[in-house]
Amino acid sequence: HSIFFVAGRLQDDPEFHEHEGFRVHRIKAGRGIVGLLGSWMRLFFLLARKRGSYDIIHARGLSAFEVLIGIFARLLGKKAVVTFTMSNSELDFRKWGRILGRFGRMTFIFFHRFIPISSRLRAELEELGITANRIVDIPVGGDTSLFYPISLGEKEKIRAALKMIKSQKVVSFVGMIIPRKGVDVLVDAWCTVIQKYPSACLLIIGPRDPLTMHASGPTFFDNL
Repeated sequence: HSIFFVAGRLQDDPEFHEHEGFRVHRIKAGRGIVGLLGSWMRLFFLLARKRGSYDIIHARGLSAFEVLIGIFARLLGKKAVVTFTMSNSELDFRKWGRILGRFGRMTFIFFHRFIPISSRLRAELEELGITANRIVDIPVGGDTSLFYPISLGEKEKIRAALKMIKSQKVVSFVGMIIPRKGVDVLVDAWCTVIQKYPSACLLIIGPRDPLTMHASGPTFFDNL
């Protein structure tokens, strides 16, 4: 048996490639209902073709693309688990639209196990009728060789590199810099914060360029 990954395929992505020693298969993501049906068919045929090489299908997150994995697994005699990481998002089927939302609500229950990373997500699953014996709590882990407390001296070096004064109050955000993470709300709120704490600094760390969003004025940008 082996571990392999399946992901959506954008226009310039190869159909399959190696990433850190693992095989990655990419399925063309279609648009609209017809495109979604095509994506489901391609996903099922891939899983059926490789069914002798795995026992468990693990879905990371839930969207319309993954919602039928529980059914596919049962048809293929496999087990399927799904991990939820975003509260008030992945399990809010109203955001999928009226028809697709109802369809998703009826089909996602065929996963064998549901893994929430927080108590809030567990509550959302219970509200949708998932019984406690099918929910497994696994909090987010971390690689302690990469993420660990640093010494005061190291902190001072980082502050100096970022041109922060020693006594400056710093609020940090680490994650994808996208509206879904609420970064735009944080940025707007920061304009109010610096009126009371003019020397405070908002440090945003993420894979996208620094925000310009809704805020304006030199005072704001001196503190971001």
